[in-house]
Amino acid sequence: MMNGEGHGRTERILVAVGASPSSANLVHWAARFARMRDAECLALYVDSGAALGPEGRRRLDDNLCLARTLGARVEVLPGGDLAKSILDAAREKGVFLIVVGRSGLSRPRLFPKTITVSDRIVREAGAIAVAVVQDRDAPPVPPSTVPANGPRGTLRELWIARFARIAAAAALFAGLIIIGYSIAPIITYRGVALVYLAAILGLSFFANPGTVALCALVSALALNFFFIPPRYTFSIGEPADWLLFGVYFLVAFVTGGLVARLRSREKLLAQRQRAASFLLEAAEKLAPCSSAAEAAATAASLAIGYFGLPVFVFADESGGADAVGEADGVLVRGGASTDEMFTAAARRAFTGGIDESAGPDGARLRAIPSSGGDRAGVVIGIELPEGRVWTVSDDELISSLGKTLALIIERERSEEASRRSSLELGSQRLAKVLLDSVSHEMRTPLTTITGSLSALRDDALAERPDARKAILEGALDASASLNRIVEDILSAGRIESGMLKLKREATDPADIVESAVEESRSSLGDRDLSIRLPAVPRPAVLDGALVSRMVANLLRNAGKYSWPGAPVELALAEEGAELIIRVVDAGPGVDREREATLFEKFKKSEGRSKGGLGLGLAICKGIAEAHGGSISAYSGTGTFTVEARFPGCVEEEA
Repeated sequence: MMNGEGHGRTERILVAVGASPSSANLVHWAARFARMRDAECLALYVDSGAALGPEGRRRLDDNLCLARTLGARVEVLPGGDLAKSILDAAREKGVFLIVVGRSGLSRPRLFPKTITVSDRIVREAGAIAVAVVQDRDAPPVPPSTVPANGPRGTLRELWIARFARIAAAAALFAGLIIIGYSIAPIITYRGVALVYLAAILGLSFFANPGTVALCALVSALALNFFFIPPRYTFSIGEPADWLLFGVYFLVAFVTGGLVARLRSREKLLAQRQRAASFLLEAAEKLAPCSSAAEAAATAASLAIGYFGLPVFVFADESGGADAVGEADGVLVRGGASTDEMFTAAARRAFTGGIDESAGPDGARLRAIPSSGGDRAGVVIGIELPEGRVWTVSDDELISSLGKTLALIIERERSEEASRRSSLELGSQRLAKVLLDSVSHEMRTPLTTITGSLSALRDDALAERPDARKAILEGALDASASLNRIVEDILSAGRIESGMLKLKREATDPADIVESAVEESRSSLGDRDLSIRLPAVPRPAVLDGALVSRMVANLLRNAGKYSWPGAPVELALAEEGAELIIRVVDAGPGVDREREATLFEKFKKSEGRSKGGLGLGLAICKGIAEAHGGSISAYSGTGTFTVEARFPGCVEEEA
């Protein structure tokens, strides 16, 4: 039957799912209707905290798995009042149709008329449409073996706790009867009624609403039988005593029930708060994780701390059963179950949903799958001791943790893919820059060499030796420039790959300076070069050829970028066992922001068309660092200084 009108603007259908066999029919019906309306289907299970038997648990898992398979979004909400929880969720989600079943949802009350949950939903739904799907062939769900919102533990412990409460209640009534007999002569039976009422209110802080209602009825009958005249009968003689009996029962029943319900709701809110705090803590601790292994270990630690049970976590980027147990998966192991047990359970969970199988020593191994993004897949396994109660809310909490973990792994995978893509694009750009620069730089000396060779073919030059000599010197300079370009490229490659080999030997710093000046003389032109050396330089243990080349690169750089005709200074100093080389030129320098990137490959001075590959300073840095030293640059007022330090190279004086 249908009640109410659907909200055309909000196309969502909510189906109430439980452990009843008829829930599968409800899910199919709701999924078909949602497809017809092109609506979103929400499958809601309200968890009262009650434990289900093995068969009921299996049916509930199957029903929720079926809902996911048919495309429904599954949600689990804790709540003691089934009808109210369903209606609140429907209003919050903005659904236009609630689908419930009559079979398995009935709740007999203490009154003659049986009020079903579906009746309450139809009556209180308001403008939301309600479809009640009848399934007469489905057997009713067996009553729960655990009180709603009862304590968690093994079934045996829960039954012991239940009988302990019953025994405590019986002892309480026996004590109250004895106390009533002793004080009745003093305060009369009306005073005894107030004592009983106080006891019922006290009991409501420890028992569930049903127990409080039963105790209110039993205490009212005991008050009537033992204390209200005529005593030891259930008859009442005076109208005032009838009023006392009725008011007592009403106050005890209503007040005790309200207090018990408030306490139950408070406990439910505490459970929700604890679960929310757990998920918030999980998000905070998983967010900084930089690898799947670290994230999986963190998730396992969080789950162990919350549930106090052994936990397995399998995390993988492929999100499929084929990857379980492979090298690219991350397995965090705990408990007595073997890797093979959990791997098999994880495979079944990936393909068939939540899986529960036999574990070691009579325990149950429950594997709960989750996924995040496009690929990342996670299975979290819990090793449940024999008789341990496990609710659907626990499943959803583990599933939420798994989804958070999967999203973290997916984020890391996406970031890694983005980094690889950026590196690849950067490599392509660098390759293009290098190719363009190399082709441009090589074209100039090759053009010079080609022109010189063409000119030498002219027989008229045979009678002009000075012109011939100038042409040959130009060709030799161009050849040397071409050789430097090739050498720079090869050196940059050796430095990048770590293949730069040093030939350390005692070297006179003056020889380094002389070789560098000779190599860079043509680049300095008519600039004045001042050289400052220690009065008596000590030998330095280093690769003289490479350091000389570094100094030559620095001098060529000064010749390129200093002002025309400005002087250049080359200074060598010693500080203990450290050799310091400085090249100072008078030029515009560089901005402070660019000083940190000046020694990177392919970095050139902005706004200047001086040519070059942008490898010179990068090679200088590589040579200095290969010796265990460092190089830096800084600008002063009208000056630019490059300083290289080689620690431990200078031989100590005897």
